[in-house]
Amino acid sequence: MTVKNEIIAKAVELFAKEGFENTGVSRIVTEVGVTKPSLYHHFGSKEGLLSSVLEVYGNQFIDIFKEELHYSGDLSYAIDRFVIAYIQFVKRYPMFFRLYKQLYQSPVESDSYRIVKPFYKQLLMRLELFFTEVANHHTNLKTKTTWMSYSLLGLIDTYIVHHMTLGSLEDLEDEKCRQVVKQFLYGVFA
Repeated sequence: MTVKNEIIAKAVELFAKEGFENTGVSRIVTEVGVTKPSLYHHFGSKEGLLSSVLEVYGNQFIDIFKEELHYSGDLSYAIDRFVIAYIQFVKRYPMFFRLYKQLYQSPVESDSYRIVKPFYKQLLMRLELFFTEVANHHTNLKTKTTWMSYSLLGLIDTYIVHHMTLGSLEDLEDEKCRQVVKQFLYGVFA
């Protein structure tokens, strides 16, 4: 692992556990065993480090949205596949997910919110594109694409946060994920 990758990995952990604003550069470099100039050389600033964290982990997360959100006539199957991939990613990188949720709940005037907002918008845009594709086949859903995007993302995230809080993230198996999909589809077609 390169020094840059070590710094990113430690930053995810510390930012998620202690908060972005509460974690100093000194703490990160001490934990990794590098100097402040080394961190500044790679990232420019603490905000640059956060941007790199979102680039490294966030791009992998967005890839799930790109790769798994395709409609081929079976809405339940498409969402099911997506939810399972989403939750598998979170199980692999729980600290990144925890950090992302914290950042999005930051005050809107904060640097951390400003940095995470474009990432969140990309997630929603991918969902909106998917539901627009679905609405082309289910015309009664044309006016609900934004609602469906926010609802599905909110439902999945709430379900994951609940399990993380209980310390039972490993309990989120495929069958439980399918229950999330059923709840969502019930809300869409009720």
